[in-house]
This record gives sequence, structure tokens and C-alpha cells, in this order.
Amino acid sequence: MKENWIINSQPIVATTEHKSGNVHITLDATTISLSIAPVSEHMALITHRDTTMPVYYARTRESFLVFVNGKVLEIQRQREEHPSVTSESGAASPADNTIEAPMPGKILKILVTEGQQVKADERLFILEAMKMENEVVAPRDGTVKKIFFKENDLVSLGQVIMELDYSE
Repeated sequence: MKENWIINSQPIVATTEHKSGNVHITLDATTISLSIAPVSEHMALITHRDTTMPVYYARTRESFLVFVNGKVLEIQRQREEHPSVTSESGAASPADNTIEAPMPGKILKILVTEGQQVKADERLFILEAMKMENEVVAPRDGTVKKIFFKENDLVSLGQVIMELDYSE
């Protein structure tokens, strides 16, 4: 099925096909096959070729936040009536502005301050989970509006860690 998606503010067109227990995703002329094995409500093991990796995810009101390989991807299906990630007024909705904990853990280090401008993929904080340090990055350019936790605080999956402002 051909669908329009927005990944970290970038529109893409992907064709997905489910067969033999795998998901086949085609972007442009490249097709990848993934095997997805759910582990819990917010975690799955994804296998591509001979590599298996844990993927953590949380659902917001209008998108999915996927944490994989140290990056956070904001993924949403593009709707016909709303061809961009902004609302009709041109402002991002509050749910789109939040950075949530991709897994339960401890905030080891906060790398930004309120009011600081950040670029897409810039490190925001380091979360320790399962004895691993996970860097959480900004999904797109913006300004840190509010930080709700401090270093050494324990957080649960999906808790809002900080709020960003994406207006220019």
C-alpha cells in the first residue's frame, strides 16, 4: 500500500507490503525487509538482514516517537486534509512539541538549557536504561522551551522530559 508519511518533518512516500511475517518497505527504488517481533507494549525487536536491534516506541496524539540507534524519529501519517505537520493556524500542536522518554530510565545528563536553540539531531539529554547510555536528539530545529526534569531523576516511558518550540 502506498502511503504518505512525515518523518522528522520530512515528507516521504513509502510502499509497504506485509507477507511471510515480514514487512517490506519501498522508498524510491530501494526495498528493505524487516521482521518485527513485539516484546512489550513499547518495545519490539526488529531484524534486518542478520542484524537484530531493540526499538522503543511511544504514541503521542498524532504521531509515533521511535527510539532506535540513539536517535528519536517522529513518524506520522500525512493526512489529506493536513498536508503538513502544523495545524491550520501554522503552529505545531502541543503534543508535537514534546520530547518524551523513549524508555524508563535515569536522566544522566541534560545537554541543553531552556531558551537554547537546537538543530535537528542535536543531543538533548542522555538517558541511562538497562545499563546503557542512550542519547536523545532533537527531531528538528527549534528552541528549548521548558525542561521538566533534572539530572539523576528517574523517568517512566512516555514522560515528557522537555518541550521544544519549532516556530521560526
